[in-house]
Amino acid sequence: GATRVFDIGANIGSFTVIPATNGAEVIAVEPDPIAAAQLQANMTQNDIHKYVSHHPGVVTDITNGIATLHIADGPNQGTHALTQTAHHGAKSISVPTTTVDALSSQYGHPDVIKIDVEGAEANVLDGATETLDRGVNLFVEVHDYESKAMSNDPDNIINQLADLGKLSIVQPDRGRSVVHGPETVDAPATLILTTEDE
Repeated sequence: GATRVFDIGANIGSFTVIPATNGAEVIAVEPDPIAAAQLQANMTQNDIHKYVSHHPGVVTDITNGIATLHIADGPNQGTHALTQTAHHGAKSISVPTTTVDALSSQYGHPDVIKIDVEGAEANVLDGATETLDRGVNLFVEVHDYESKAMSNDPDNIINQLADLGKLSIVQPDRGRSVVHGPETVDAPATLILTTEDE
């Protein structure tokens, strides 16, 4: 069958359209209704409705819960978060929660998961143990400031990913240097990890 991709933190669909236009089945998880409307417009623009399912809500470590999503101030509407930081205004919305493992049960096991969740990476990974154990290609953007605001240590997230499988590519963003394998890299970073199939 087609490659199945979970786009967790899909926002307006900038990543979603890439696998979908290449025939992959994409589950685009986006809690913000304004971003989700733009996601739908991008699905129409690229004629990919038959490949993409929009799943409203946030992915965390709790299934069937309710979370508070803090809405970003300013032009970058892709930085809504589950914790309030200096760049979030007073506006927030309540959104349903699910887990990667619940999404896998609902839609089928993914081949690829992209995670861009503004500091909630550790929570997403905590709700993905069964899925990760089965093997999956994983792209994770680790957010230093937002992770710390949620009491998540970015280095622990990177180590958690490295322990899961083969950390194959690290693309530096900003911050400290950490050592993984033969290279010293800057963290936080966009990480590409391939877990081993059992």
